[in-house]
Amino acid sequence: MTLGGNILYQKRKLARQLMLPCLLSCFLLSLLLCPPVSYAQSNNDSFTDHRVRVGLKLFRALLSADLKLDEKTDNSGAVPVVLVHINSEDDTLEYQTLLDGYLHDINGVPVRLDIRTLQQILQPSSDKPAAIFIAQKLNDAELTALIERSISQGVILFSPFEGDVEKGVLAGISVQAAVRPLLNAATLNKSRLSIKPFYLKVARQYE
Repeated sequence: MTLGGNILYQKRKLARQLMLPCLLSCFLLSLLLCPPVSYAQSNNDSFTDHRVRVGLKLFRALLSADLKLDEKTDNSGAVPVVLVHINSEDDTLEYQTLLDGYLHDINGVPVRLDIRTLQQILQPSSDKPAAIFIAQKLNDAELTALIERSISQGVILFSPFEGDVEKGVLAGISVQAAVRPLLNAATLNKSRLSIKPFYLKVARQYE
């Protein structure tokens, strides 16, 4: 091999080595967000399920960023967190188990996880939680009612479902070049919530 050919070979080899981490990151991200094709074909809800599971992790990060979280404990000294659904209790129980695995406490404050239906959470006598995670896709009327309730009570409302933040839900998922938190800036202001600057800096904000 000539000197020029050897230099060209080394440059191409170096370029492949530099590209490998980027390609690997993209591949891992695709695995995180998209289930295998065979599984997707056998279960039309698989992509939605993946969004919910990713959302559970971002939900924990959002709770950790609440500057006044320690002021929102119940009589037992725990932070009350609710997973809300319409008629999908089995799936919600599974999500509760997943969330409980890494949400025993937040910044040293214990967490109490409950499951409620939307009807229960909208009752005037319903206890006020610190945060609500939407575990099942709601229609527009249901979502609007929950958004209005969360804003009036100053409750963190998180939805992993596409389009919900744009409709007024406080927080969700942004899937673009990378997975990031998504925040509705108007809802944040109306809810009078105090979120740590680092979370606001990382999140993509919908104006």
